Amino acid sequence: MELVFRVLGPLRLVGPTGEVTLSAGRERIIMAQLVLHANRVVSAERLVDAVWGLGAPQTARTQIQICVSRLRRVLGAAGLADRIATVDPGYRLVADPDEVDLLVFDREVSATLHTIRQCTDIVDVAACVAIARSALGLFTGEPMADVSSEVVQARARQISQRRLHVLTACLEAQIAHGHAADVIDEIAVLITEHPLNGRLRGVYMKALQRLGRRADALAAYHDAFLEYRERLGVGPDPELRQLNETILRDMSHENEAVDEAVAARPGVVPFAEKPAQPHGILLKPTLNRVLVPVTKTHHSEVRPEEFRRLRRFLSAKHTPGPCPVDGPVIVSVSGPRGLCKTHFAISAAVELASDFPDGQLYQSLRAGSGRAAGLDAVLAALLRTLGVPDVAVPRLLDERLALYGSLLNGRRCLLILDNAIDDRQLIPLLPRGRDNAVIVISRLPWGSSLATHRLQLGHLGTDASLRFLAQLVGAERVMAEPEAAKELAELCAGVPFALVALAWRLNQRPGWPLARCARFLRDESTLLDRLCLEAFDVRGSLRADYDELSPPAQLLLRRLAPWGRRCFSPAVVDDLLDPEEGAGAEAIDELVEMRIVEVCPEGDSGPERYRSVGLTRLLVLEPPLSEELLPGPALGEFAAAGHTGLLPLTDSCLCPVPAGDD
Repeated sequence: MELVFRVLGPLRLVGPTGEVTLSAGRERIIMAQLVLHANRVVSAERLVDAVWGLGAPQTARTQIQICVSRLRRVLGAAGLADRIATVDPGYRLVADPDEVDLLVFDREVSATLHTIRQCTDIVDVAACVAIARSALGLFTGEPMADVSSEVVQARARQISQRRLHVLTACLEAQIAHGHAADVIDEIAVLITEHPLNGRLRGVYMKALQRLGRRADALAAYHDAFLEYRERLGVGPDPELRQLNETILRDMSHENEAVDEAVAARPGVVPFAEKPAQPHGILLKPTLNRVLVPVTKTHHSEVRPEEFRRLRRFLSAKHTPGPCPVDGPVIVSVSGPRGLCKTHFAISAAVELASDFPDGQLYQSLRAGSGRAAGLDAVLAALLRTLGVPDVAVPRLLDERLALYGSLLNGRRCLLILDNAIDDRQLIPLLPRGRDNAVIVISRLPWGSSLATHRLQLGHLGTDASLRFLAQLVGAERVMAEPEAAKELAELCAGVPFALVALAWRLNQRPGWPLARCARFLRDESTLLDRLCLEAFDVRGSLRADYDELSPPAQLLLRRLAPWGRRCFSPAVVDDLLDPEEGAGAEAIDELVEMRIVEVCPEGDSGPERYRSVGLTRLLVLEPPLSEELLPGPALGEFAAAGHTGLLPLTDSCLCPVPAGDD
């Protein structure tokens, strides 16, 4: 079937009798919105927002109707009659999925990405890369670059990020299977287009390394360093730094090996003697980790109570008196994505450096594409951090474990293990001896079962969000507009990552009043679009947490989304899920554990009640997740009664909102 509606490039509509010409800017905006939401209803309010933003005239709805009538005429002239249907509360574009390039692209890449990431079979990976590359060929330019609408352009940026993600996955697979020479020039061009994409720069350095061009790889890192410093005021991503250090060590050790080989030849006098460095010398590594695009952010001030608890946990082993357990204190820091768990732990480690004079070590336990890193690779990285040269890192896993244990024995170090997926990753890495301490950072609801202490991070309150925002954009700016700053903090719903994205936008526009930014972000239907930037994918972080939920919990979350932040009782949960006994209780417990739903403060009397927190509910209100908010029969009844997917509020299930809540 031929493509009819194209948005992966300039907006283009082609019917059986010819191409559709749209000269008016408003009509292009409305048509783009309809294609982006093909086969789904787009409300008139959303079309008004896309066309005029905050400056909509009183006649906006009438003008939308006029534009839609014109669109119907030009589509009919091209053989596309009856493609725009009027459906309360707006309009729907009727299209076969094979007629819309965006739907074709999503379908093709969704079916191949998993194989590209996980499969080791060269033939299968090559076939999937070919399919993904073919889907990428649907792009004819920047998505909808000819459509002048901030709402449309926000979605266009999201599509471009998706395209770059798919393309980068293909490039990584091609490099891993020996085709670095075929893609090296393509990567160089992409870096000029996306200079702040750390993953892309890492792919470029790995390709150069595979081709034996390590000096060029180091030069590429230097370019990245200068670009990040100039644009953001910080150094490159930690993965890039680690890759750069690995390449430097490899080159240094090879040079040493050459010098030793030359010195061993008869009659050759070595240029200089190098003192031997025993493997037991422990370097004092810096954490070298910056997660926000500003300096001097201190989570001890943002989360003072959590920081005090963490410090108390870590100092427990160093208090006078015998210790009953011959092992390190293990503190588990857990919580969903977006809460800056890693930055919190590293900030604490920096401030507690004097308590661990032999060093603080950071190591991620995640490899590319979210997979768990292999134990051998993790140990090799830790040994290098501890000062072991590459040539002295044992090849056998048992020998690496033995050397790692001997280096930490008798030391006083703080080890941060990030992105822990399960306890099996942790057990071999836990040092012996009571003087070491370990912080395990995990998204598991209750953290590691090995932990002697657990610290669960939740969403920030309004005051804590304001303190964090003041660190990010400057206290003077926040104090100058306290009400607007409070509204911005509440719009970010206590999600630190969203506050970081907001701060990046504000720091790029130092002349913007905070009140103007608040008006810009006030519409919840476009809030995630406006918080998603190239370096801060807030929506992607929320989607990853959603994907890890069980199907019943996902279904419950979708059906709870229209309630907003209002409190609800267990009776609501039972009404929204199948009446099978215990299904609703298990689903709501999972959402509470994942910090997507919280238990409301107890009143004087009455049953336990809940409310949604964070920004995940905005994600599930977006298509395609919003397609099933309520059970089919109930949805029909509510629509007939004038509701739009929102469960009617009754005294039996709706609890009063505590004072001070939205």
